[in-house]
Amino acid sequence: MDFEDTLQAARPTSRIDLNRYLMERSGLRDGDHILDAGCGICGPSIHFAQNRNVTIEAVTLSSYQVSEARNAIRKAGLQKRINVQQGDFQHLPSLFKKSNFDRAVFLESFSHAGVPLSVLTGAFELLKPGGTLYIKDFFAKVRADPKEHARLQDVIAKVNEVFFLHTPSLQETVLMLEQTGFQRQWIQPIQFELDNSVWNKFNKTHGFDLYSGQPAIEWCDWIELNYRKPIN
Repeated sequence: MDFEDTLQAARPTSRIDLNRYLMERSGLRDGDHILDAGCGICGPSIHFAQNRNVTIEAVTLSSYQVSEARNAIRKAGLQKRINVQQGDFQHLPSLFKKSNFDRAVFLESFSHAGVPLSVLTGAFELLKPGGTLYIKDFFAKVRADPKEHARLQDVIAKVNEVFFLHTPSLQETVLMLEQTGFQRQWIQPIQFELDNSVWNKFNKTHGFDLYSGQPAIEWCDWIELNYRKPIN
């Protein structure tokens, strides 16, 4: 068992159920023009285009992922519906037209942003008035006890180092979204039963010791955010 074509750690047991869930939670509708920012190998985008009459621009920093995504898109016969390119989603306005998208989705990709405010500002510029931003990702837990908080920070630092991440703070992310001009629709924990088997097997296979030999702790919260660009 591995991530298959959907490179996400927070998932139900079925990959198909996950992609169906993402499609529903992000509110995708027929006719939407969608930005998939940090698209991986386009597993979710392919599912979206197979089940909704949508067009998708997908972007990833990895040339390998672009190649794999294009092969998968071609096999699915979706070349006219999904376009994937290599690029840095921290510089979205240099990659795409402004006010061009109905939806922007960040599916466990926002946590890779070294400059998150730049990412959110770019997404705001690219969305049409009334367009929506959907983020599904993990956010750092907060501990009141100093010793617990210190250990939490040690684990997060290890996670960031191993997976080239910048674990975000939910509070700071919300402030940046509001600063950018987005209007909150909702913020909620993931609404499915989390199956950690894929994630645990991946870490075991690669020998990642995220807890420095100590017992595992819950270091993050899986959260979904849905925000809207105002019409006026």
